[in-house]
Amino acid sequence: MLKPGMRVTFQRPRRKEVEVEVRGPDPRGFWIGFKVENGRVNRTHLRTFKLEHVTAIMTEDGPRCVFREVL
Repeated sequence: MLKPGMRVTFQRPRRKEVEVEVRGPDPRGFWIGFKVENGRVNRTHLRTFKLEHVTAIMTEDGPRCVFREVL
């Protein structure tokens, strides 16, 4: 499960992969995150995504692939 403050990457169909810092869920079932640009969090650029579009979770060692069954 995602938690606020986690950094994840997600990719929606036919879009580029995006890295965000998770803010939290919204009532519609989407997750909200701030876009990470050049290693810094841009708090003026919100992104919404669904849990099934998450491809990796960032750790101290770098990105870790995620399987949908884990989330």
